[in-house]
Amino acid sequence: MASDRHIAERFQQLPSSVPNSPEDPFRRDLERAPSKQDVPHRFAGRITVDGPAQTWLRDFHFAAISSLAAAHCYSIYAGMDVNTGGNPMTDRLGVLGRNTYKRDTYVSFDLRLARTLRLSDQLVVTQLSPSG
Repeated sequence: MASDRHIAERFQQLPSSVPNSPEDPFRRDLERAPSKQDVPHRFAGRITVDGPAQTWLRDFHFAAISSLAAAHCYSIYAGMDVNTGGNPMTDRLGVLGRNTYKRDTYVSFDLRLARTLRLSDQLVVTQLSPSG
């Protein structure tokens, strides 16, 4: 399965000059699909918390950032003129429709802890501890 994913990602990396024309003009049913810009679900959130002022946590800062996105659709191109139609840039593998494969769901979660150290009245240092 990992090799199939690798092959699929390699075929997807085509130049941006790929024409937006159908592979087979007589099979328009293969062209009906979600667009490349379609993101069915996406969530992005951030929270920051400062320590209470009158406790030993007063100079600590906590932050959490998260992003979640549903899988994007993409097409797998053959990279050669499979159907001998004269246009090698639109031929897909087998009888696959446009944007029939999905990438993995994207999940990102970042935690950060920071502390402000006051070395003198004029000198303040912030120490960061990012996750990952």
